[in-house]
Parts: sequence; structure tokens; C-alpha cells
Amino acid sequence: MSGGPGGNWSVDTEDSIPLQWSVRKSQNIKWRVELPEGGQGGIAIWGDNIFLCINPPIPDAEAAKMDPKKKKGGMSADVVFLCLDRKDGKTLWQREIKGLMPVGYNYSFSDSTSICPVTDGKYVWTINASGGMACFDFEGKELWSRTWMPTGGRPFNKQFDSILYGDLLLNVEPPDEEDKTRNALWNYLRAIDKKSGKTLWISKEAVGHYNTPILNSLSNGSPAVLIGRGGAHGVPEKAVGMSLISLTKKGLGKAIWNWEPAGDHKENRWGGLANMHWDVSKAYWFVGKDKLFYTSVDINSGKELSRSSLMQGDRYDYDEKKQQYIKTLGFSFDKQERQPYTSIVSGEYLFYMMRYEPFLVRHHIPTGKNEFIELPTEVHCKKGKAEQWLWRTNEKNDGLNSQGYAVSCDNRGRGDNFQKCFPGSPTKINQYLFFTLPLGLTYVVDSSASDITQSLVSVNDLGPREQVFTLNSLTYAKGEIFLRDLKGISCISNGK
Repeated sequence: MSGGPGGNWSVDTEDSIPLQWSVRKSQNIKWRVELPEGGQGGIAIWGDNIFLCINPPIPDAEAAKMDPKKKKGGMSADVVFLCLDRKDGKTLWQREIKGLMPVGYNYSFSDSTSICPVTDGKYVWTINASGGMACFDFEGKELWSRTWMPTGGRPFNKQFDSILYGDLLLNVEPPDEEDKTRNALWNYLRAIDKKSGKTLWISKEAVGHYNTPILNSLSNGSPAVLIGRGGAHGVPEKAVGMSLISLTKKGLGKAIWNWEPAGDHKENRWGGLANMHWDVSKAYWFVGKDKLFYTSVDINSGKELSRSSLMQGDRYDYDEKKQQYIKTLGFSFDKQERQPYTSIVSGEYLFYMMRYEPFLVRHHIPTGKNEFIELPTEVHCKKGKAEQWLWRTNEKNDGLNSQGYAVSCDNRGRGDNFQKCFPGSPTKINQYLFFTLPLGLTYVVDSSASDITQSLVSVNDLGPREQVFTLNSLTYAKGEIFLRDLKGISCISNGK
């Protein structure tokens, strides 16, 4: 799955990793195939099988009438589950996954397809964020399926990546209708028997539907999932903060601890929007909306350890004439918005992309030191010539699917790489961080670089300028990267 075998968006490998590619120049692209419709979830891979979800294709006559200037487009409660051949991307089989809540296609904050499938090599499970789930074997035979009615009106407003642990399939759902011990309008962590589809347990602690829970292990090897609550638009789940949910036999589904940030509720709720991150010593949380702080919490006790501002630090702006970075010491931002799902922790550092500003932020967790480095906003590719990075361009995207139709329900998704939307979660492969932003550009960052101005390894594209849109995370498997956008899916491999 896109979150990796450990579910924490990180993997170590001795295989050769593709660090540079271009669909525009056919560089390191093993194959690329068009998809009949778009989708926003991750990609699961096992052996020669690729699994992903798309929205149901709309008949041409209906799709041709859709106006890209209006907030109208495709709408469905169902999704289409695809199995592709890893060798060439050809479709091996497809199945329909029923849901109960119709929502629009390609909303800038995810849609029904946003949840990544998971597999154990024998069976594959897929979740429709509009309220559906099913299990198949690798030949496409359905073993079980179930539906539920999502709550909140926007079930897709999360980049939740399915978690498969042992015989448990974890999802975020409201409680059962007959459950009087939980709030019917809230979401909870639900554990499902992967073999039967039956619910085994539901956490007492709620999960915000904007939140991205993360699986990891404590220093003694005990597995747990970190969940959070909080967000914009009246997300109801309380109390705002984090909970660490045990997956051990003795404490299965129970909270090891619950933590609430001190201070103003409105300021603290924004941490629930982020990818959850934790390691054997600490869990992390963003505080504030415009004035950002980063908080660390002791992973064993749930007690707050530190809180550092993300508003001041050394800023590096690129001077195109001098072709070098110009450093400004002690720069202070009056306002700063981060992209909710673009944070990742690597060693002692937090990395994330800003919103509305083309900057990567590197925060040293032990000392609180911040560095802000400007990034190119586009790449200019000519076959046979060196790639040229472009700075401060005003890029857009056409918002069209592979058939040339404007089926997206939200015109706001046609902005630039640093627009207001929920990009896919970043991935860490060895020391390299992969940030894929809405225009399909993937920024590869060396997290081990001591000099931040030397950390940007490459800027890679998924297609022609202003013709790509994606909210997807990449998936890495055995030396190859798989990445999709609104029009198609690409297999990226060195020397191809």
C-alpha cells in the first residue's frame, strides 16, 4: 500500500531507487497507461498485481456537457476497483464497490476513492470512503462485502490509508446504529476481521475524519495506532488532541493514553489535520493555524515535552541572476499555512511544504531551529537537453480526465502546486523524501543533507505543463515507483 509495509510512509531498501524521471521526456518511464476515470487513492502492489480505485466512468454524451467553470461534475456513491498487470499496466479485472453516500469526483480535498487498498499477498481489501468495503482474492472473486452510512456529509475529507495488521483491517467509521455508548455523529477506529468482514472492536476514542492515523511500535515492540481529533468546518469529534490505541492482545483497541493540548481550542484543533507521526520516544502535533508551533509528547506517558515555534528561522530565496540561494538570518513570517498532509519526520527533523508559498520547511526537533528554502514551481523539459527549473511561475492545470472531460466537481483544484487542497502524503525511501504536489511535480529531498540548499535532488513531472492534477501518494516496490494522476498511472524505473 502507499503507506508502506509498516504503514508509516517509510521504507528502507538496498534496491536502486529512481530519483529522477519525466513523462514529458520519457525519462525513466517504464510504462504509462491512461485510466478510464480519475481517482485520488494510493496504490497497493503485490507481485505482478497492482490494485487501485477510480471513479465510475461517465458516459461520453453526459461528460461532454460538463462545464469546467462551474462546480458541477461527476457524482457517485460507488467506486471501481481495478487490478492491473505490473508488467505493462493492462487491466486484468475490475469490480464495483458499492457505497451509500454519493459525492463529487475529484474534489480538492479527496473523494470516494481516497482510501488505498491493502493486501496480504493472497487477498486484497478495498474501502470506498462513501461507505463500502469488500474483500477479493487475486482472481477477482468476492469473499465478502459490507456497507455503512458515513457521517458528516463529507466522508472523503481524509487521506486515511487502510491499515492491515495481522487479521485486523482498521478503518475510520461512525458507530453502529444500535450503539448507544458512542456519539452517532462522530467517527471511531473500527477493527474488522479481514477473513469475514465482521466488526471485532471499536475504539472508545473518536477519530477526526480529516485525520491520518499512523501504525508503529513502541520500544518494546508493542504495536499501536496514533489517532487525532480536530479540524476545520465544525469537525465534531472531541476532545481535540491525540490518543495512542493499543494493538496488543492484552490492550486491544484500548487507549494507552489520551492527550489534549493546552491553550485555545480553536488554535489547537489544526493538529488533527496532519499526518500523525510518532517514534519510540515521541508523538508530534501541530498547534495553531496561522501562527504555527510544533509539539512533542512522550510516547509512553502522553505528557507534553516541548513546544517550538515554526514562524522564525533562516530563509533561503533563490536569486535567478546569481543562480544561488540568498540567506536571510532570523526571518519571521507574519502568517504561515502548511499543507495539511505534507508533513513527515525523518530522524531529528520535521519536513513539510507551505501552503500558498513555494517553500519547504525543515524543523530541527531537539533545538527548534527552522529553515525555509524556496522551491522551483515548474520544470522546463526539452528532450535531449538539461532540465531547467523555473521559479515563481503562475501555473494552473486543465482539470480534465484522460478522455478530455471536465468531470471534477470542484474548480478550485485548478490552482498551482501550493494551492489550498489536500496533497498526497509524502514518502520516505531510505534518506530520500518524496513530496508529490497537485501539478504532478514530485520534489525529491535528501533528508540527510547538512546544508539545506543542497538537499533538493530533483523535480520530476507526470506530464505536460498545465495538464496534470493529482492528490496521490506514490508507492514504491522493488526498485520501481508507481504514481497516478487524474489521467493515468506511471511506472517509474531507473534506466527505462
